[in-house]
Amino acid sequence: MDPRRAALESVLGGHAFARADQLKRFLRYVCEMEIAGRGREITEYSIATEALGRPESYAPLEDSAVRTTARTLRQKLAAFYETEMPDAELRIEIPKGMYAPRFVERHTTWLPRGHNGEAVLLNPGGGPPPVATGRITWKPVAAAMVLVTATLAIFAAGRLLPRTGSGVDPLVQEAWAPVAAPGPTVLLCLSTPFQMMVRSVPSPVAPVGAYPFPEEWKDFRETFTRLQGRADAPYLYLEPSAISTTLGETLAAVRAAQVLQSLGRDFKTVATRTVQIPAIAAQRAIVLGGAEYSRTTRQLMERGAYEIRYDPERREQILARHDANGTDWQRTLERRGRTIVTSYGLITVLANGLERPANAISITGLSSAGIQGAMEFFASPSMLARLKQELQRSGISKFPPAYQVVVRCTAYEDQLLSYHYEAHQVLDSGKQ
Repeated sequence: MDPRRAALESVLGGHAFARADQLKRFLRYVCEMEIAGRGREITEYSIATEALGRPESYAPLEDSAVRTTARTLRQKLAAFYETEMPDAELRIEIPKGMYAPRFVERHTTWLPRGHNGEAVLLNPGGGPPPVATGRITWKPVAAAMVLVTATLAIFAAGRLLPRTGSGVDPLVQEAWAPVAAPGPTVLLCLSTPFQMMVRSVPSPVAPVGAYPFPEEWKDFRETFTRLQGRADAPYLYLEPSAISTTLGETLAAVRAAQVLQSLGRDFKTVATRTVQIPAIAAQRAIVLGGAEYSRTTRQLMERGAYEIRYDPERREQILARHDANGTDWQRTLERRGRTIVTSYGLITVLANGLERPANAISITGLSSAGIQGAMEFFASPSMLARLKQELQRSGISKFPPAYQVVVRCTAYEDQLLSYHYEAHQVLDSGKQ
């Protein structure tokens, strides 16, 4: 028997868990997912619906059942190993801030911040420290710090990661077939929003291509000077830039790179603004980014039933469905104060074989978390299984050549917490 599964059965058979059926279901679910190599798919929502029996309408921000149960589970595990199996060679731990378990060998401790973002195990006996499995929950500041590293990982993945093409879930292979079938190199297209960067120089003469800094932003000028420590460069200017992505889009691109690598597909990372629809039709592409600053994303959405557009009455972007009778379905960001708590992502799949083919998968959303959630949904076998169930209810046995999926995401300060199915629309060939 796998030592990890043996450790799980020992805990479930302990006195500490004798009358704790809910804790047992929670622990068995997360451990079996981790043992199966699906630890990254564990979310608060999946635990609630697949382990604790909550309905699909479960909303983590409105129901704290998973968080409360996780706290109790950590306490029970500590009590079990302290009183029943103090000499256990392999312990199960669920560190604070995460739900994926860790299987920790005896006399081993772990630090929550390793050089690569994973928790690192330290072995007092010497030798190189092994790296624990599972994930930690990134805090907003930590996530921002790894943005550059994640971006570099996307570019490196296409050249350095070995191609496998085996051991991939059949549902993922089927859903990604429009871009993963043998053929040209896949374009991984990232939208890069236009920005104005602040530059400080010691001369009143503006740098080439820069614009004057608004005089009315006096308070910001003082803050910038203090934070940058550049009292020797008191002149500020604004310089146009379109070379970076948001955090959610970057993490979505890393996820897409992982799936393409597992499918054995070569890919090249490019900026969306450099790619036109004809190039996508002749090649294959995954297009990531907000619709408001990506013309390619907007053009791909025009072929579908759902679209993201600006609503002047609400003064924000909305996700809407339109048909011959006009718009009849809308979703918007839900906020508590200034904090986003619910967002939406949109997946648009346009496969070859239709009139005006695109060979593209477009991932967009109302926010950074919406984009990341849509990509995580499309890379998750359990979420794709749910989507296939919805398709089968309408008499469709396999993923159609063209369709859209709306993904509802819960977030905190635009950091993704969970994602699940909201709606879908199969597109007919005449619209393509």
